[in-house]
Amino acid sequence: MSPLELCLALVVVVGLVGVLVPVLPGSVLVLGSVFVWTLAEGGATAWTVLVVATLFIAAGTVVKYVVPGRRLQQAGVPTSTQWWGALGAFAGFFVVPVVGLFLGFVAGVYAAERQRVGHDSAWPSTLAALRAAGLSILIELVAAILAATTWVGGWRSRDRARCTAVASGRSHLMAVLLSLLAAASYGLADFVGGVTSRRVSPWSVALVAQVGGATLVFLLTLVVPGSPTRADLAWSLVAGLGNGFGTAFLYRGLSSGRMGVVAPVSGVGAAVVPVAVGVLTGERPDTLVWLGILIALPAIWLVAREPATGPTRLGAGLLDGVLAGLGFGTLFAALAQIPKEAGFLPLALNQVVAGVAIVAVATALRSPWLPREPRALGGVVSGALGALATGAFLVATHGGYLTVTAVIASLYPAFTVMLAAFVLREHVHRAQAIGLGLCAVAVTLVAAG
Repeated sequence: MSPLELCLALVVVVGLVGVLVPVLPGSVLVLGSVFVWTLAEGGATAWTVLVVATLFIAAGTVVKYVVPGRRLQQAGVPTSTQWWGALGAFAGFFVVPVVGLFLGFVAGVYAAERQRVGHDSAWPSTLAALRAAGLSILIELVAAILAATTWVGGWRSRDRARCTAVASGRSHLMAVLLSLLAAASYGLADFVGGVTSRRVSPWSVALVAQVGGATLVFLLTLVVPGSPTRADLAWSLVAGLGNGFGTAFLYRGLSSGRMGVVAPVSGVGAAVVPVAVGVLTGERPDTLVWLGILIALPAIWLVAREPATGPTRLGAGLLDGVLAGLGFGTLFAALAQIPKEAGFLPLALNQVVAGVAIVAVATALRSPWLPREPRALGGVVSGALGALATGAFLVATHGGYLTVTAVIASLYPAFTVMLAAFVLREHVHRAQAIGLGLCAVAVTLVAAG
């Protein structure tokens, strides 16, 4: 670590403390340190770190106002009361340094609510405001920690690159970022596909998605040529079968009303299979990475699981979940065997084969799969996002361990849940919220490893 980086690290620590004790603009200090390091370091990795850190801080800034604000509205606390609390915190800081922030906030909120609703109802409103303020600080702290960890991973990745002559130029951090992009794209694709499937057959949406994605990738091959071998095409065939059958068994389980079992089992299976393949082929991640992987597995389960609305047997849907997990895990493991010299033609073949597999299973189940309604064309958007996700994952495997890239990509249910919460206003259950937090911890550990 250089003297500049040491100074910036101290500023980052001060920034994190500033989030907990809102005296200093903590997030601004963290992001400012990353920005200064990027200007001094230069290069693609440094700028990638800055972009990701900025996204974390920006997302945290938005969420820390939206989520607590919504809870305050549900508790019946008006915006004017919040402003009185902020004014009280500002005044309290000058009366009693640091501690006066909290005392002044409580006094301001209580005084405003007592004036508005009377003594008996003022204290519950004050407690609701305190919980919302604490949640806001926690959200900002998590975002700042993620940004700081991204920066630490960036300069550690640079140091490893300087100390070891890696001929292929593989970057652990870049692989993690691409895998995160894949997870986000998969999550958004599932969200779009799920919304579209509410009015038309999910099988037709899935087929349109695969055909649309394959078409876009075929067009990409005209611009980015490659030289796939027979072995590469064989692996893409295996990946396509895994993709298609994984989607088919997932849909069969979900259509039978067993989402609470099928979704988490398939999500965990999609991570476990490539991890096993990676270990068997000689991959040995660092201790921090292993810890992140172990945390990611229960995180995927909790995020993907829907609370049961009635009596549910684990056996109901377990087979579909296991088969779907094996399919998606096979997709990830097979794609990792395709080198970058092959280009994107194997990716297009993968999606064509997946489409054929979906039609075969839908026909066997006597489910309508032929797109007959214009709404099914919404699957094209889902297919484009799915193709982007698979392409990002394919590139990520060229620069990182399969055990790392597959686990990060398997966190895609977290993005679907967050989109459903913010766009559709769906309720995030307690288990899902815990899972989202574990997802953030898992990504942080894997990136820092």
